[in-house]
Amino acid sequence: MVVMWVTKDKANSTAFVQWGSQPSIYTNNATAVVYTYHAGTLGMARASDRASETLIRAPYQSRDHDADVRRMSGWEGWIYKTYITGLAPDTRYFYRVGSASYWSQEFNFTSVPPSPCPRPLRFAVFGDMGTGITLLMSRCCASARSAAS
Repeated sequence: MVVMWVTKDKANSTAFVQWGSQPSIYTNNATAVVYTYHAGTLGMARASDRASETLIRAPYQSRDHDADVRRMSGWEGWIYKTYITGLAPDTRYFYRVGSASYWSQEFNFTSVPPSPCPRPLRFAVFGDMGTGITLLMSRCCASARSAAS
């Protein structure tokens, strides 16, 4: 399972996802790769990969390259991506994301049933970059529930 999250400030230490099959008991962890998005590029670049960035610098060119990019793109944030692996079928897992200085609230999901699947498998994926489109998310969830019944 892919886990991605966004923060306004770059983590000052390595970021992780921690997970386990019981609430608040995390027996596994995986290190995240950090990316940032720059307006004018064709996708995301690893935050540490300066060679892949295309940047037209502002005339003042401060010493903080990352801050320059954020000011120019109009978007401030860091994108983290990692994987939860080794999952048992049809099991509820609990996870959180973060680093030594900050942890998210706990989230949960249920892994897919064993193969062959004894029931139709349907799922919905939704992402919100904090743009205030919660009404759309509510509609998406209601539509997914009605399609599953």
